[in-house]
Amino acid sequence: MKKKLCAFFISICLFSFMLVSLAACASGELEYAQANSNGLLYWRVYGIGSYKGKNIDIPKTYYGYEVTTIGRSAFAYNSRITSVTIPETVIDIETHAFCACSSLREVNMPQSVLLPYCFYFGSYCFASCTSLKKITIPENVASLPMGVFQGCVSLKNITLPKSLKTIENYAFAYCDSLETVYYSGTFYEFARIKIGEGNECLLKARFVFI
Repeated sequence: MKKKLCAFFISICLFSFMLVSLAACASGELEYAQANSNGLLYWRVYGIGSYKGKNIDIPKTYYGYEVTTIGRSAFAYNSRITSVTIPETVIDIETHAFCACSSLREVNMPQSVLLPYCFYFGSYCFASCTSLKKITIPENVASLPMGVFQGCVSLKNITLPKSLKTIENYAFAYCDSLETVYYSGTFYEFARIKIGEGNECLLKARFVFI
């Protein structure tokens, strides 16, 4: 009896997922995939889908469940996107998610993510976004991974949180326009951050401690 109920439940879930996917395609939405972590269901944005706009607004929820992840290479090499808004439910932007989005000028992120979670950037997730001029990194971010902003040649201003512990190799490589780094802590707190090689552009910028 338990096996039959389990099989019935799985069939209902699969059928629901198919309906959601069809609805997304029909309405010109982003592409989503449902995932499970320790029994909790959530959504990953994994592609541009049939969405034709220039401004990406990631929703907090989708069909009743939180959107927590922007998937690997989800928007990579899309030259149409000019802005993206990310809600506080998102805690993971996977590797290459926005890599080489050459028209991306504005990334709106929350001041912090929902506790008790930490926010994770994947390697190269904003690399070669050549039109990006400024960005504020949320609190709850402990590490900026390899190449995260590599090749963002127009990046002038960035705000870093005092939760930051590590800036990995080449995170800011070729960010030759970087002028000002705002840091939400003290000079002594920033000095404790482990900074990898290839981040000379960051270290040469003017620092403002806020």
